[in-house]
Amino acid sequence: MRYAGPTRLTPRYTVLQELAVSGDFEAVLSFGLGLSAVARLDTSAPAGTGSVILDLWTTSAT
Repeated sequence: MRYAGPTRLTPRYTVLQELAVSGDFEAVLSFGLGLSAVARLDTSAPAGTGSVILDLWTTSAT
């Protein structure tokens, strides 16, 4: 089954400005993220939901 959703999203959040499908091949779906600044990334996948959660945050320069 191929991904049938939108290929480009522009939520214009503080850090996440854009998200685009960059590949869909052999059950591997890839996305590119357009960020407003260098950011830390944490991911989680709740069991049984078929979802992935991305937590993005910026850190102050030290």
